[in-house]
Amino acid sequence: MRDQIKIEADIARTLDGPCDDGQLMQAAAAVATIDTLIVSAPEGWDASAIDPLDPKGVADLFEVFEGLRKAEDSFRKNARPQRPDVGPRTQRDDPLRVPAPVRPDAN
Repeated sequence: MRDQIKIEADIARTLDGPCDDGQLMQAAAAVATIDTLIVSAPEGWDASAIDPLDPKGVADLFEVFEGLRKAEDSFRKNARPQRPDVGPRTQRDDPLRVPAPVRPDAN
């Protein structure tokens, strides 16, 4: 939870508030996520210092971001308790009874 709060706060600081530009939001999220979650990077590599006009640098940024997201998703999936007795239900076991005067189809 703390990491997500740090990421969201960093995005807000970077963009100076809400942003309707999807590409700009995605770039800010990638940099904030990498800066927060990465444990070690190659010497001299800094997500915040990537030239936005360098296509290779931007592609590298998003490749690292996607890798981090996949690793995080994998971690989260494996961290959830596996309970075979819990799953989506298609209907309630204890149907709620609604009195006739309240039901829209009752006349």
